[in-house]
Amino acid sequence: ILKQIKDGCSTERIDVLSLVDDNWTNKTFRSYDENEKFKKSATSQISNFVKNFSALFKGYSIDSIEEEFNIMINDDLITGRMDFVLKSDKKVLIVDLKTGDKNDYSDQLSFYSLCYRKKYPQFVNIEMGVYYLKSSDFEWISGNNEIDDVRRIEHHAKSIKEKDFRPTPGKHCSSCSF
Repeated sequence: ILKQIKDGCSTERIDVLSLVDDNWTNKTFRSYDENEKFKKSATSQISNFVKNFSALFKGYSIDSIEEEFNIMINDDLITGRMDFVLKSDKKVLIVDLKTGDKNDYSDQLSFYSLCYRKKYPQFVNIEMGVYYLKSSDFEWISGNNEIDDVRRIEHHAKSIKEKDFRPTPGKHCSSCSF
């Protein structure tokens, strides 16, 4: 959908129902009724996103979708992807899409901002936000101090190298095929 918008398709012309039908894959660990419930919910959430897109991001154009980054923090290679990046004349807006309930994503978006600045040092005016598909809400995010972001990355990198990390099971595990 974002690619269609980036390529100039107006949001009014996007056929969400057909896109979902063409791309939906039922999960084998769910019943038929559960799969239909998830599909209906996804269709509604995506339809609302498409309806809200133009008003929410007026003045911006899509610069990139699922943009990958590979940056070095000290001796550690950090890789990832940002859902999508919008640009206006003077600003960059990094947007993350979330399917769950509202939560504090300031560390994640601040991290994305740091990575974006490392990749594109010419951009200094970077804004961040989260779009919650479930509620159709957009939330502006304030960034952290860059020094704190780097310290947090260093801490996590050290923990990974020392194999000092634990899984965090929860309700999200019920829909995971692993």
